[in-house]
This record gives sequence, C-alpha cells and structure tokens, in this order.
Amino acid sequence: MSADTHGAPTRMAKTVRVPFFVRALDRTMAELLGLGIPMGPLTLLTVRGRSTGRPRSSAVALLQRDGRLWLVAAFGKVNWTRNLGAAGQATLTRGRIRQAMLALELTPEAAGRVLKDAVGPASPSRLIAVFLRRYLDVRPDAGFDDFISAARRHPVFELSSFSRGEPPAVDRDRPSPSS
Repeated sequence: MSADTHGAPTRMAKTVRVPFFVRALDRTMAELLGLGIPMGPLTLLTVRGRSTGRPRSSAVALLQRDGRLWLVAAFGKVNWTRNLGAAGQATLTRGRIRQAMLALELTPEAAGRVLKDAVGPASPSRLIAVFLRRYLDVRPDAGFDDFISAARRHPVFELSSFSRGEPPAVDRDRPSPSS
C-alpha cells in the first residue's frame, strides 16, 4: 500500500510476470498449433515483429461473443502485444484455417468493459474467465474503475476480419455487447 497526495491509502498495482511454464511451453504450443493440432481454446497468432519485420507466432486464447473477437493480454504488455500494436494486423490460425485480421487496441475504458464481461458470471468462456481472474488481479464484482486500471496494465485488442481487401471500420470506444 502507498498513500495518495491526500494521505489516503491506495492499492499498488501487482506486477505480472509471465510464469515460467508459460514461457517454456509457448514455443511448443505455437509449433503444435502451426501443425494444426488442436490445443483447447488456443489459437495461433502470427504478427510481424516490430523491429525485425519477421513473422512471430504465439499461442493465444480468443474471447468471442456475438460474432466479435478480442485478445486480452493476461500477462501484461509482452512482445506479442507490442508487435500487434505496432503492426495493427495479424493472422489467426486454427487447424487448417488461416484468417487475416485487423487488430485495434482498445482504450482503457472500452477495454475495461470487455474485461468486466470476460471475468463476470456471464463470461463467454468459463475457462478463460478463471484464467483471467488470476492474472488481472480483479474480482468479478469489482467496480468499473478497477477494470479500467486492469486494462491499463493488460492491453485488449478487438480483432476484425478484412473484407474485400479493405480493413473494416472499428470504433475503439464501442462498448462490449453486455454494456
């Protein structure tokens, strides 16, 4: 705990470290997904590296609801989030299906709504909700400001498919379907 400028205690943000087992398994999971081997809710995300320009792949879990897709950075601002933010597009691969996607990082307010929906009782995926609750350090019944704070530490991207070679219009501040 620390104190704000008026002496009231404030909660310090918990630093999130990518667990060793995730770092150790990510490359293997990405290779298996690349071969078309299903791995539960995981999908292969391939994005151009912001420095090298070479394709970089990571195993990620997509959050889906009402035809919309989001990627939540459970471990914070890691390489795939920085690369995706810089590139603005990626390829998702699940089995033999590859799809080019436009990626837009949401504002903390819009991302907070997605996070609240993702960890709440009406979450589109119970498995992902349990995982996110652990790493976002926010309870499902927390206030909206807590979800905005979590979104500042854990970027959220909305993914949209390209249509007819043109990226679709995406509103960064558009609320999630449950808002």
